[in-house]
Amino acid sequence: MKKVCAVDANFHCPGCHELWDGASKRNLTPYFAFTRNVHGKTIHVLDQPVIMSSICERASKSQVCAESTLILHLLCTGMETRGSLPLLLKTTLDEYHTKASLEYAEVTFDFGMQRKFDRWRAKAKKLGAKFGASDFKCKIIFITVHSEVTRGDLFAGKDEKGGDVAMRVEEFMSCLFSPPLEEVVYASTLFMLTCGPLVSFQESFMSMQQSIKHLRPEYTIAFTAPNFINAVLKSFLVSYGVQVLIEGHALGDVLQDLLNVSLGLQMHTDVILFHIAGLGIDTLGIIAIGVRGEILCL
Repeated sequence: MKKVCAVDANFHCPGCHELWDGASKRNLTPYFAFTRNVHGKTIHVLDQPVIMSSICERASKSQVCAESTLILHLLCTGMETRGSLPLLLKTTLDEYHTKASLEYAEVTFDFGMQRKFDRWRAKAKKLGAKFGASDFKCKIIFITVHSEVTRGDLFAGKDEKGGDVAMRVEEFMSCLFSPPLEEVVYASTLFMLTCGPLVSFQESFMSMQQSIKHLRPEYTIAFTAPNFINAVLKSFLVSYGVQVLIEGHALGDVLQDLLNVSLGLQMHTDVILFHIAGLGIDTLGIIAIGVRGEILCL
């Protein structure tokens, strides 16, 4: 201790030592932290290199949140359920949750006729009461549905003859989230698993915005690919589960990071993010991100 505290002892920090070795383009040399100058020559104060130890601390945002979470998958009758993306998200979260803190529900809807809608409305009432009583801190809702290619309307189900019935977006969302199920959407994250016509046509795009302003999910994600393939979303969804639902980052803050690990998604489609900034304020922000991560003009 007396040697290193001597008046003529000089301290050389680890960072400078590494920079010096790098600048001289040589392999890292032993780290002698203390030196002194004797007749113009630098000599080591200590006989042995300094051994350093430290504790690696993680940022508070890397802590496990694991708040009570609802994953609700609403899919139109006749849609393929194999390789379910919502189920993949549930599997990602399972190891961080107990059965009591993670709720998963997959519900098929069909309200293409009045009598079917009456049944759906009764079902939505039960679902709304059930989920509303649990006071989930995180709510992720997936809607898997076809969109009409010439207008962007969304399919509600089948008519009497088995034909497809499509509705204007605002009407569809109002029927799908019949009270009190609409209350579950508030402050949630909503994934629209449907093809690009939903946001490609001005009328359906504006109708979607009106629905969001009414239902007030915090985030809504939609995709522009004319023939959207759900499978390209897998890497994005797993990363979303870890970074947003477990580590606690805001989706808007890490969206670009999620896209960077989702090469297939970037090659397939642009992403539209709707965000209500401050759920008590009627302000809807919309960000469109292109396949190369650039911000698009809407």
